[in-house]
Amino acid sequence: MKTIIRIIPFLFVLFSPAFAQGGSGRIVVTVSDLKSGRYLQAANVELANAGRVSATDIYGVTEFSALAPGEYTVRVTYAGSNDYTAAATVTAGGTAHVSAALESDAPVELAAFVVVAERDGNAAAITRQKNALNVENIIAMDALGRLANDNPSELLTRLPGITSGFSTEGNADAVMVRGMSSQMTGITVDGAELSSAAAMTRAVVFTSIAASNFDEIQVTKAPTPNMSADRLGGRVNFKTKPAFEMSGKRGVSWKLGAKWSPSFFDYSPRRETPALTPSLSMNWRESFSVFGRKRNLGISANVSYNQNITQSVRTIARLDQLQDEPRFTYALERRDRVVDRQSLSGSVRVDYKFSKESLLNFTYNINTLRQYGVRPGKFIYDTTLTMNSKNRYLVSESASDGAIVDGSTEALTQVRARANTRMEIFVDPSGAEDMTHLFRLGGEHRLGAWKMDWTASHSRSQREQSPQGAKYNYAGTALTATLSNIGWTIDKSQSVDFPAVTQTQGQSMTDAANYKSAFATQSIIDAMNESSVGAANLARDFVIFGRPLKFSTGLRYGRRVFEQNNYNKTYNWLGVNGDKSLARFVSDFDVDSRLGTGALPVFDPAKYGRSVMEEHDAWEEKIYNTEASRRANDQRVEETICAGYVMGSMNIGPLAALAGVRYEKTGSKAAGYRRNSGGDSNSYDDMDEVNAAYSEKQNYNRSYDDFFPGVHLRYRLTGNLQARASLHTSIGRPEIDNLLPGFAVSSTEQRITINNPDIKPQYAYNFDFSLEYYMKPMGMITAGVFRKNLTDFIYSGNVGQIEAGVDYGFDTTNYIGWDLNTIENGARGTVDGIEIAYAQQLYFLPGPLRGLSVSANYTKLKTSGDYAGGNEYALPGFIPETANARLSYTRHPVGVYVQWSYRSDTPAAYAATPWLRTISCAREIWSAGISLKLPRNFEVYLDMNNLNDSPALNKRHGTGTRTNTIYNGPFVSCGIGGRF
Repeated sequence: MKTIIRIIPFLFVLFSPAFAQGGSGRIVVTVSDLKSGRYLQAANVELANAGRVSATDIYGVTEFSALAPGEYTVRVTYAGSNDYTAAATVTAGGTAHVSAALESDAPVELAAFVVVAERDGNAAAITRQKNALNVENIIAMDALGRLANDNPSELLTRLPGITSGFSTEGNADAVMVRGMSSQMTGITVDGAELSSAAAMTRAVVFTSIAASNFDEIQVTKAPTPNMSADRLGGRVNFKTKPAFEMSGKRGVSWKLGAKWSPSFFDYSPRRETPALTPSLSMNWRESFSVFGRKRNLGISANVSYNQNITQSVRTIARLDQLQDEPRFTYALERRDRVVDRQSLSGSVRVDYKFSKESLLNFTYNINTLRQYGVRPGKFIYDTTLTMNSKNRYLVSESASDGAIVDGSTEALTQVRARANTRMEIFVDPSGAEDMTHLFRLGGEHRLGAWKMDWTASHSRSQREQSPQGAKYNYAGTALTATLSNIGWTIDKSQSVDFPAVTQTQGQSMTDAANYKSAFATQSIIDAMNESSVGAANLARDFVIFGRPLKFSTGLRYGRRVFEQNNYNKTYNWLGVNGDKSLARFVSDFDVDSRLGTGALPVFDPAKYGRSVMEEHDAWEEKIYNTEASRRANDQRVEETICAGYVMGSMNIGPLAALAGVRYEKTGSKAAGYRRNSGGDSNSYDDMDEVNAAYSEKQNYNRSYDDFFPGVHLRYRLTGNLQARASLHTSIGRPEIDNLLPGFAVSSTEQRITINNPDIKPQYAYNFDFSLEYYMKPMGMITAGVFRKNLTDFIYSGNVGQIEAGVDYGFDTTNYIGWDLNTIENGARGTVDGIEIAYAQQLYFLPGPLRGLSVSANYTKLKTSGDYAGGNEYALPGFIPETANARLSYTRHPVGVYVQWSYRSDTPAAYAATPWLRTISCAREIWSAGISLKLPRNFEVYLDMNNLNDSPALNKRHGTGTRTNTIYNGPFVSCGIGGRF
C-alpha cells in the first residue's frame, strides 16, 4: 500500500497533460533597469486581467504559458523602481514578448557608487523577499557595505532570528537559525550542498568562506516541499555573481586591505606582530556573444585572500561540584591563544544560453584555510592549576588527601601541597590545512509545455595535519609539562575575570629547571567529508476550473560520506644524558599581562619540536596512547537520502497558496571501534592493553523514512501590506559523531562521556505567521511569530551518576559514582518565537539627511523540553533574546556607520544536577566604520568590530558564579577598494 501511495504523485505527472488547454499561447517578459541595463531578478510580473503572477529569474526573464488567445495587461513592480505597464496579445500557439525597462523612483547621487550599490542590493533583496511564497530573508552583499573579516556570518546576524556561534577566538564561525544549532542548518552554494571542513560533523564552519565571492544570501526559514526537509533550522544559500545581471559587458571590483592590531587596544603582545596582515579580493564579470548569438555566454570569477591573526585571553574557574553554593575553586586555567591563519578562496561561474529554451550553468567554488605557526609566538599557551579528584575536599573532611584549606571560599581558595596538586603548562602550535571544493552543473530546458531543470553537484572537504618540521614551527606538536606537590591561593577579590594567583608551597613554578615531567603529542589528522547530489524537476502551468496552477514534481538522491583516520603519537620525556630539566626548551615570549602568569616559563615549539624529531633517545613513545587514539579515531559514516516531492501553487485574487508533500528515506552505515574501558594509559608497548580496551571494529546500520507535508500562504491586504502563514514539517538527523561509539575518560573530572549510536532523529511541526509592510521608495517592516513543536529532541549533557548493576555498554567497575555525559532523546520540546525587523534607506528626507539608512531587528525565543527522568528545563543553546541595530550615513564623499548587537543570558548546557547547569552571559557588541570616496571610483575605509572589547562569559545557573571568561579584542580592518 505504501508503495502505491508513493508513486501516485508521479503517475499524476504522466497523465496531467489532460488538464491542459488546447490552442494556448504564452507571454515572455524580460525586465531590466532603464539606466544601467542590468537584468532584474525577482521582479514581480502580473497579468492583471488573468490573475497570474510570476517572478523573473537571474536573467530577468519570466513567462506565462497555457494562456487563452486574447489581450493581456502586463504589470511589473520592483522595489525602488516605478511600476511598468504594457499590453500583450496572445495568439494560439504563439509567443508574445514584452521588454520592461524600469526607472528608479528614488533620488540617488550617482557619483557615489557606494550609494548605488547599496540601493541596487537592497532593492533586489526586498523584491525577492516580498515575492516569496514561503518565509525567507534575503540580504545582498553590497547592501550594508564591507565586512571587517569578509565573513558572511557577520552579515547574517543582521537578519531577524539569526545569531552567530562564536569560536573561542572571537570568529563568527557558524550561524544558528531560530535558535537551532548550526548542525541543523543546511549550507548551499547556488543550491548545491556544501560539505563541512570540520571532521565528522554536519556543521559548516564559516571561517574559510569569503563573503566577497558571493552576490547575496538567501535564508529559508520555512522550506517548501521541493527543498530538503532535513534541517530543522532552515537553509542558508550563497548565490554567486552571474555575469548576465550586470549592466554592461564587463565589470571589475577589487579591494586591497589589511587587518590591523593597534597597540592602544588590549591585545596579547604575541598578536601585535606583525601589526598589519594583508587581505585582497577581486571580482571579474563579463558577458560574451558566441556562435552568432548575442550575449549568450556569461563568466564571473572571484578570488579572495586573507591573513588573520586572532587571540583569545581566557580564564576557566572550575568550582566545587558537590554544593549548590561552591565552597572553593579547585582548578584555574589561564590561556593566551594566538592563532595565525591564511585563507584563499575563489569561485567561477559560467552561464551559457543554447537558445531561449535551453541553458546551462556551472559553478566551481574552492575554500582553503591554513592554520600554522609560521611566525614565532603564534601558539596556544595554557597554564592550569589543578588537582586529582580525591584531593578536592576540605582538609577537615579528608586529612590524608584533602588539599583545600578549611575556611576557603569560591572567591578565596587556599590549596595545600599534595602529591597530586600541580601546575600544568601546555603549549600547542596547532596547525591544520582545510580545503573544500564544490562543483555544480545544472540546466534548464523547455520541453513543449513542460519546464525541466536538473543539477548534479559534488562537494569534498579535506582536513590534514602532520608535523612538518621547522617550515611550520612544528605545528601539531604539543607539549604538556607538569610540576607537582605545590600549594597556592586563588584570590578573586580584585578581579573575577583574572584572579590573582600566589604560590605558597613547593618548588617554584617560575623556575623552568623544576619542570622535569613532560610529554609531547604529535597530532596526525586525515579527515574527509563529501556530499554528492543529483536532482531533477519538472514543472508546468495548468488552468484548472479557470484558475492557473503552477505544478512541479521532482526526485533527488544524495550521498554523504564522513571519514577520518586521525591519531596522536605520544612521547614521554626521558631527558638528555640524565638531565630531565625542561629549561632547555624555554624562550622569551611575552604573555598577556592580564592573565597574571608572571614569570612562568614559556616553552618554545621550535625547540621541543626539533628535539622530538631529532633526539630519539630523549623521548619514548607511549604505544598504548598512539594505538588507542588510532582506533578511537578510525571512523566512517555513509548516509544516503532518496527523496521525491509533488507541489503546486495558485493565485486566487490577493491570495497566493503553495502546498505539497515530500518523501524522504534515509539510510546510514557507520563503522568504528567501541571502547570497553579506560585501559592503562601508562603502558608503553603492551598491545594486549589496547586490545582489551577496544573491541573489534563494529558496524551500525539503520534506516528510516517519512512524509513531510507543507502549506504556505501569502495574502496581499493592500499593495504594500501582506500577511504570510506556513505549516510544514521537518527532520533533524543526529550529528554524525553520535552515530558512532565513543568513550572518553576524564579522571580529573571523574567523568565518563559516551556517544549513543541508538539516538533517534528529531522531528518538528513548524507554524509561522507574519505581517510585512513594504515602504516607498525602499524599506520594509516585518513582524512574525512562530512555533516549533519538537518530538524526540536531541540534547547532550550530564545525565546523572554511574550506578552499580546498570548496563551502560562498558565496564563500569572503576567508575561507580562518576558523572555520565551522553547524548539522549528528550520527549517533547517547544520553541516559541517573535521576530520583528525594520530596514529603510531614507531617500525621502530633505537635503543632507537623504543619505541616512537605518535597520533594526529583535528576536525573542521561549523554549522548554521534557528531559530524561521527567525533568523540564529550557533547551540549551537557544538564545532567549537577540537584537541588532545599524545606522549609516552616506553623503558624498564620506560614509559612516555604527552598529550594535545584543544577546541575552542563554542556557549553555543541560545537567541533571541543577547547579551544574551553566549559562552564557548576556553580551553587547559595538562596531563602527568610516569610508572616504576618492576620484575614479576609489574608496578608502576603516572598520572596527567589537569596538568595546565585549567578552564572552559563562556562569553557573542559579548562583551566577563565574566559570569562564574570554576576551578577543577588537577586529580592525582598513584598506582601499574600487570598481570599474
